[in-house]
Amino acid sequence: MKIQLDIRLPLSLFRKVPFLFTAPNYKSFPMGTPFDYLTYMNENFPALLPCTLYHKERNTITDLLFSFTFPFIDEDDRLALYLTHPVWLEKGDLSIIHTLFDELTTYFSEVGEVTLYLELQMMLPSKSPPSYPTSLTHFSYDVTELSSNTLLSQDFDQLREAGFKDYSSLLCYECEIETLLSNLRIKSNEKQPYSIIEDFPGKNLTILLRDPTSEMIMENYSITNSLAFISNQYAIDIVDLGITSFHDEQLIGFFQWIPNLFELPVHALPTPFLYPDLLQTYPFTTGKIFRFGAKIEDEGLFKELLHKTTLIMREKGITKCQIGYIDEQNKFLTSLLNQIGFKVNHSLQILKKDVT
Repeated sequence: MKIQLDIRLPLSLFRKVPFLFTAPNYKSFPMGTPFDYLTYMNENFPALLPCTLYHKERNTITDLLFSFTFPFIDEDDRLALYLTHPVWLEKGDLSIIHTLFDELTTYFSEVGEVTLYLELQMMLPSKSPPSYPTSLTHFSYDVTELSSNTLLSQDFDQLREAGFKDYSSLLCYECEIETLLSNLRIKSNEKQPYSIIEDFPGKNLTILLRDPTSEMIMENYSITNSLAFISNQYAIDIVDLGITSFHDEQLIGFFQWIPNLFELPVHALPTPFLYPDLLQTYPFTTGKIFRFGAKIEDEGLFKELLHKTTLIMREKGITKCQIGYIDEQNKFLTSLLNQIGFKVNHSLQILKKDVT
């Protein structure tokens, strides 16, 4: 049976969501999906590739496996590909995943060496859906649908035998807003000399953070701090909120958060940006801090930014706060989050492989 790769969303999704359209040509994408192009070695590549493996028998196409792929430039200035957790549409053996890797490597063969990063969802939330985005991508999918798609331990062994190595373990934390506010009460003599600006526009933050003189230590939905590979970063500004901290007119810390878009009615998914009015008025209950950063590891600064953020969330009807993804090796943040009441509710593993 010959397995082929098509740059499109799976056919099963179109049957559920009639307003989507696509074509074999990679330049066609779902309506309302924000996308851009990445230029590398004088070649332009789509910044979002919905990859579906399928086999065709006579006039029947059967989709087998699906994954979003995001090209980006890594810290070594090389082209890298980030693959979201593979979703089995028709259960097969692991060789199908290797076909996906091989096909993508061929697709990008003009640029020589490519680094693959594979996202594997390890622990899914048990009580509430994960907040958007659910993976390292701003355009994502509901990972609660992956319960029957979890890779088994022997699959991990096979991936490592194929040259993949553990890159990082990332954690998402959750806590009730009232618990946080109780644990974050700041006495007047504990306040730091920071100036807090509320509702700071996300696009303005993006401009500030692109300043080459910025010394900000960023944490966000990216596996590289040097360059976010998210497709069309400005699209999320429709609903995001920012909190910034300045000292002597210099930006020293910031938080950005967004409501949990998976709480929206089914008809608004999977492309919620088609419904900007709904994004502004829907009664969301969970907010997610999806990007944050600071110049220094300062516990007081982090707590003050978080306190102000949770106050704004509560004003907007939010009852739970999520923050992610936190590298498991970041002991400063993991210890601080545990101390103020956060619990891990979602985790994923990133594997890495260099290919030619």
